[in-house]
Parts: sequence; structure tokens; C-alpha cells
Amino acid sequence: MSNESYGIRHGESEANVGGTAKDPHSTNLTPKGEAQSERVANEIKYLGIQSALIISSPFLRAKQTALPTRRLFPNIPYEEWEVYEFSYLGGLHGKDLNNESRRKERDEFWKLSNPTFVHGGDPMKSESFAAFIERVSQVREKIHSTKGVIFIFSHEQFLNALFWLEEKNPKNITHETMKDYKTYITQNRLPNGSLFSFNVYSGTRRKKLFAPN
Repeated sequence: MSNESYGIRHGESEANVGGTAKDPHSTNLTPKGEAQSERVANEIKYLGIQSALIISSPFLRAKQTALPTRRLFPNIPYEEWEVYEFSYLGGLHGKDLNNESRRKERDEFWKLSNPTFVHGGDPMKSESFAAFIERVSQVREKIHSTKGVIFIFSHEQFLNALFWLEEKNPKNITHETMKDYKTYITQNRLPNGSLFSFNVYSGTRRKKLFAPN
């Protein structure tokens, strides 16, 4: 049933420019990120799509990015799905840290590349890679079963996981496939405020439609 879908990475957030946060959920957009969100809305307008569904991650920066599009198209339905970012450093939640402060733990996580490892030991705070890919796979199926065009306001690692599944179609989640995903996201960075088109279960590569300067 799947039609063409569109993935949008959230605009620049305070965390993207060195700001600190105690959790991955509540980071705000910067003024630049707000401007990027307005440009995304205008790009979507130029697509000329009359019937669609707007989806957002429940994380604040994604919802803020979706807001100008929602205002521009008040009659398009809006829902929040589990398209939030891969949150794999749950053992650091509650500590007011920036991305650089998390670098050592982040590097160790990817060096280990154990798909069932849960950082901090609490699966309510931290996802294993295997659990993350299972969540992405469930969203992929939900996209496939939803009629019409979908605009998904999400995050770099989540969107790249959708694209990676489409292009690589891994049969099992192993140490090797986790390392392959890490290589994929390193080689396929998604700028803040960028817009991509893709089709699930098509085996085709996503297309970049817009990226801010």
C-alpha cells in the first residue's frame, strides 16, 4: 500500500551546537533551527501534495520542527509515532552533559558493537541496538500499511536506520550488521532541516530533496 514518504531531520538544536541536556527528549531548537523549520514547510508546500499525514517524534526538537508545517497545513492530520532518536546512553541520563562530554561513552558503545548491550542496564532508559532496529522495523511496517503520503519529522539515526534497512535488508542483527550500520550513518550524514523522499519495501535509495545551506 505504501506511497512515497518523506523524512525530515529536525532543525538545528541547542545540543547540536554544544548545549547541555539531562536527557535526549527536551532539547529546544536554536533560532537557526527555527528558520530551517520554516524553510522545510515552504519546501513541502512546493511539492503540491493535497492529502497527507504529518508524523512527528515525541521529542521536543522534532515537534518544534513540524510546527510550521502543521500551521501551513492545518487540515492535514497530525500524529506522534515512535520515530524518536536512538537513545543508547541511558546510563548518563540525569547528568547535564553536552555531546562532547558523552564522546567517550559513545565511542565505547560503538567499538563494542554488541547489539543486545543496554548501557546502564535499564532498558526503560536505554535502548539496545537490537531493540532500536526492531522499533524502526515496526514503524517501517506501519508506514507500509498506512494509506497516502506521510511526512515524518524525526532524527538522523532513526531516519538513517529506515534508509539502511531499505538498502541493506539485513537478515539478522549481529555485531557485523551493527558495525555496518555505524559505517552507513558515518557516510550518509543528514543535515539539520533536510528533506528526503523514500519508499519502504522498494529496495531503492532515498533521495535528498532539500538541505539548507
